[in-house]
Amino acid sequence: MEYIGKLYGRIGNKHFDTGYTAKEWDELTKQVETLKKQLNKEQKLLVDIVSHCPLCDSDNLHQYKLHHIHCKDCKEDFNKSCG
Repeated sequence: MEYIGKLYGRIGNKHFDTGYTAKEWDELTKQVETLKKQLNKEQKLLVDIVSHCPLCDSDNLHQYKLHHIHCKDCKEDFNKSCG
C-alpha cells in the first residue's frame, strides 16, 4: 500500500509540512530525472557539434553551462549557435 497524503519533514523533535503530497513529490522526482537525461543529451550533442574552435581550430575546449564553450588556447568564448 502506498501513502497518498501530505508529506511531513522532521528536524530534531519538530515536524513540519513540506507543502507536497506523496503524489506531487513522485511527479517532481520523475521530472528531475527526465530533465537530467535531457541535459546529458544536450551536453553530448554540444560536444559533438563543437569539437574545434571556429577561430583558431584548436581542440583544447572547455564547456561551461549548457551552451557555452571556452577555447583555452585563444581565450575566446562562444556558444553552439556559433561556428
